[in-house]
Amino acid sequence: MWIAVVASAGGHWAACGGGSSGVGTPCHESDTCADQLFCSGPNDPPVCGIAPREQCASDIDCSGASQRCHAIGDTCSADGIGSECRAACTADPECGAGFHCDNGACAANLCGAGSFTCPVRQTCDPSRIATNAPVHMRTHGCFDITCSSDAGCGSRFCVNGVCQDAVGTCQKPMLVP
Repeated sequence: MWIAVVASAGGHWAACGGGSSGVGTPCHESDTCADQLFCSGPNDPPVCGIAPREQCASDIDCSGASQRCHAIGDTCSADGIGSECRAACTADPECGAGFHCDNGACAANLCGAGSFTCPVRQTCDPSRIATNAPVHMRTHGCFDITCSSDAGCGSRFCVNGVCQDAVGTCQKPMLVP
């Protein structure tokens, strides 16, 4: 079975466009790309072909009294955060870079606290993270900056409605087995 996958940017799926630009042509949005192509930005979430690692939403989802739901780094997750059940942590190094041990469970370091810095193309706003959100949605607090043109991004580029480090390129949808 083959699944057609296209990149996502800022929570919006980049759809096939109706423009006339071919593969590799610079773009800011999909409607400027030729039919059956989409605009892929350099900072769009990864297309992995596997689901994000979201084993648990809270400790309740983990079996055994000693199991905790930990936030983990996940390169296949749109926000880079996943979750897994494992024994309670006792110190920050057990959680890995960008995470800390918080009452026995690994949690993402928050931006603005001096332990995590957002990319220039994003804004730091940990207050947007709901305290009751699933563990895999409790991010570092970095959020894409929405835009309608490059002017809204300073020295960055507006691609698919969010600020990115460079202009996008028209691409074919990736087939993932």
